[in-house]
Amino acid sequence: MHCESHTPGSFCTTVLRTRDPQRAAAFYNALAGWTAEPVAGTRQHCLMFFEGKVVAGFQDVFDGPDEWVPHVSV
Repeated sequence: MHCESHTPGSFCTTVLRTRDPQRAAAFYNALAGWTAEPVAGTRQHCLMFFEGKVVAGFQDVFDGPDEWVPHVSV
């Protein structure tokens, strides 16, 4: 299912903050077929795509636990 817009108050995307983005990208590629592409101009952000659409993002962090951070449409 593809969503072209989001209702205000609904979850619109999520970002995985992780210390090992390469491992996370490989895991979600094997699990769901997502492919990773770095965000131009930054070394710590990556977008995950499925069938040409952004489905999530990864952020390389240096410490702390791995965690998913949901984003809500406003």
